[in-house]
Amino acid sequence: LMECGCERSYSAECGIASVAGARDEISGDTAAFFESGGGYFYAIISDGMGSGTEAKEISAFVTEFMTKALEFCSEGSTVLKILNHAVKHRHRECSATFDMFSLDLYRGDAEFIKSGAAPSYVKRDSSIFRIKSKTAPLGLMKNVDAERIRVDLEGEDYIIMLSDGIAQSAEDTPWLLDLLSKPPKRNIKEYADHILATALKNMSKNDDMTVVVIKVSRKKD
Repeated sequence: LMECGCERSYSAECGIASVAGARDEISGDTAAFFESGGGYFYAIISDGMGSGTEAKEISAFVTEFMTKALEFCSEGSTVLKILNHAVKHRHRECSATFDMFSLDLYRGDAEFIKSGAAPSYVKRDSSIFRIKSKTAPLGLMKNVDAERIRVDLEGEDYIIMLSDGIAQSAEDTPWLLDLLSKPPKRNIKEYADHILATALKNMSKNDDMTVVVIKVSRKKD
């Protein structure tokens, strides 16, 4: 009798830091990370339309819907079409940005799916790669407007995902590129906290701010 199995070649650590905008005590951003039973790692940020409780309700709905759906289906684009329909046909007009990073922990295939989301960054030593998309948030259009962007990762890469309260473009945040070019904090949560603290010093706190940092590691042969 011979038994065969697959061993994961990659692992992912994640840290989240978030703060509400100046006008509200409740952030309209929702962020989450999890692993599916199929061996995928996911990280999600959603920013709800409006502010406070109303924005939080829709961003939490988007994040929870995707989290539950991806436990059974690894095809994010298909689930997103269903989610867009659900958001558009809620009892009141609403919308939410959607930003998701996924990683196949066995093969290392990685991609972003962005719908109205802020740019993300891949940090490899002192090199920085920006991932951006010009798309509309969920719920604004009949057909989902999302872009799927595949990325090639190496061991010890960092993924930095941000809500649009921090970064709309690299030109608006020169401090961010300077920070990311420096060595990261060893603790992932501390690194996310450090990026958020620096954003609070350099940006006006008028919008909700969320930072998700992911460290991707590859097992040595």
